[in-house]
Amino acid sequence: MEAAKSRWAELVEQLLGHVRDNTPVDDPQVQDLVRRWDELGATFHAVGEQGERTKAAARRMWQDNSAELGRSLPWPADRMTALVGYLERARQAR
Repeated sequence: MEAAKSRWAELVEQLLGHVRDNTPVDDPQVQDLVRRWDELGATFHAVGEQGERTKAAARRMWQDNSAELGRSLPWPADRMTALVGYLERARQAR
């Protein structure tokens, strides 16, 4: 679990840099980071319909509670909200 948290934090830092620099979401480096993000996240979700439901629930939880959840993260909630939007745009660019 600690290794996954460390990898996730590294991905957050790298992706936040791309958000800050306004790197196009179809940039190959960004796409690779998003792929790695999704692979890491997939380890915490079931495969198939159940997994899709848990992913959707996690997205709703963030949307509804980002300020509160953000207090426990080392990054401000507004930056994480921008990152979540950036990830979604990058996935759509695939």
